[in-house]
Amino acid sequence: VDLATGAVTYEGLLDTQEASNRRYNTALYKTDKMVLRKVAAGGTYTTGDNVNYSANNSSKTWTLDRDYYIGVFMVTQAQYQKVVGRNPAGCTAESGVEGDVVAHRPVEQVAWVSLRGMSSVQSQVPVTASATGNFFPRLKYLSEMNFDFPTEVMFEIAARAGSTTAYSWGEA
Repeated sequence: VDLATGAVTYEGLLDTQEASNRRYNTALYKTDKMVLRKVAAGGTYTTGDNVNYSANNSSKTWTLDRDYYIGVFMVTQAQYQKVVGRNPAGCTAESGVEGDVVAHRPVEQVAWVSLRGMSSVQSQVPVTASATGNFFPRLKYLSEMNFDFPTEVMFEIAARAGSTTAYSWGEA
């Protein structure tokens, strides 16, 4: 997602992690664009730890009824400022570490309500697009895509990245 124009472009998958790092670990993708990954509807996804030692810890299989997109990287201070027009982060001064740009660090000190534009009591209410206001409503207005926090299941499916082992990193 281009944060200046709202244009959404598909750039395709890259062959290796190194190629992905070369493309996306740049100032452009830490300031002016957001990288999202599509999780396709209709796919079957397993969540849970697959260790059936109690009913609460067994795995569960989910079939998604709609596509969703999830951010690949944390939102940086520069991206947040580009969308909302201010940077709420407490650590904004240069650190003095060579090559470290503080604006490329994740934004922090942002309350849930400051991202969504409504209280947690209204968590079931869809985010409404708005040219002014909070982060998700502005992103939705800018790109015409739905933005919101992922559910616990959506997050786990994305974090597992298709793995079918007991844990996303392997068996133990």
